[in-house]
Amino acid sequence: MTGIVRVPVLFVNAYLVETNGGFALVDSGLRGIGATLIRAAVEARFGPRARPGAIVLTHGHFDHAGSARAL
Repeated sequence: MTGIVRVPVLFVNAYLVETNGGFALVDSGLRGIGATLIRAAVEARFGPRARPGAIVLTHGHFDHAGSARAL
């Protein structure tokens, strides 16, 4: 399966970009709530042990990169 899944994180979005070999996360959202919402979306789509092959941050603002370390 391939595709792009939007994950709303309050007033910004993160994206799961699916490939045949897994997925990448684009942006991580706000610190704390971003990690919580993204983990829930990843678990629902890929299973509880799934981890992104890469995390791509579009830029360093807190609302796009705040949860990167936690993920």
